[in-house]
Amino acid sequence: MALIIVAVLAGCRDIYVKPADSEMHLADFEATWNRVNALYPFLEMKGIDWDAMYGVYKQRTMDAHGDEFLQVMCDLLGELKDGHTYLQLNGGDRIYPWYPDREQKDRHLYNPFVVRGYFDMELLVNDSRSAEYGITADNIGYVFLSNFHEGYYQSEFAGIMSYLQNTRGLVIDIRQKRGGSLQNVQAVVAHFSETPIAMPKLIILDEDIPLEPVQPRSPVYFPKPVMVLVNGSTFSAGEVCTEILKQLPYVTVIGDTTGGGGVVSSGDPPDARAEYKLPSGNKIYIGTGYFEKYDGEPFEWSGIVPDVIIQNKPEELEQGIDRQLSLAMETIRFLTKNGKK
Repeated sequence: MALIIVAVLAGCRDIYVKPADSEMHLADFEATWNRVNALYPFLEMKGIDWDAMYGVYKQRTMDAHGDEFLQVMCDLLGELKDGHTYLQLNGGDRIYPWYPDREQKDRHLYNPFVVRGYFDMELLVNDSRSAEYGITADNIGYVFLSNFHEGYYQSEFAGIMSYLQNTRGLVIDIRQKRGGSLQNVQAVVAHFSETPIAMPKLIILDEDIPLEPVQPRSPVYFPKPVMVLVNGSTFSAGEVCTEILKQLPYVTVIGDTTGGGGVVSSGDPPDARAEYKLPSGNKIYIGTGYFEKYDGEPFEWSGIVPDVIIQNKPEELEQGIDRQLSLAMETIRFLTKNGKK
């Protein structure tokens, strides 16, 4: 059985590949530069002079020997400053050359063991182990969404909501998330509106892609206070989910500004696929489209600013205190105590 290791790195200096001849190095470089130049949507927005990169990185490519070329590729892709972009090696290693500053700041400011301390009973886990959920002693619901991959929430989120539907309010924890499918996002938000919800604008290869509104999903509709927890590690599909929920009247977003990852991939047309195979067999992921927030600003780099900004503190987490979760629960207690929905 092959062992696949996902490398999550700010740099690539500790990864080694088999030596390759200079012609293959050059072919990979040319394919990468051309792919970005032709399809990447944010060169102008980010002020990247991609033409100027060509001569610099072509020379570095010709000077590279063996595994030195991997560093050249990482540095080239890192120029995009895009948290979705990666290099995937033949052996399966996936290397992310760049992470948003907000993600690096917040990646250790969420602790699942601290969260579990807010409950008298062990949290439940859905079949795919993509969500953890429970109810506090004073009847506040909580669900942690670990990712939006595969079709998990399309088949399982309704069951989670059935379990939580009689609580006085709900905390949806979308901290520490990276990516996933739009269908899973829709499966989540469908339980929080009685009317169709317009989707954020999607642009692929410079063309607007019409998206059908999210239709309400019965039998569970939750018209009670909902607190959505986010931080700098909330990213990609997690941000789309947050942006949609933020438009709804019962929802308050609490935490810190999200990571700002807006690029997307599409399989239609074939050129819109973000994952691209290089001549060597290695692959790169270069986004070919993006989502815009409802105000017309791309998610990329900007992220989502919460309704209430509050940051967790490392010293408090060590003491078992999650400030963001505490505020969310206290807000639900206040709203329901005063008879507000």
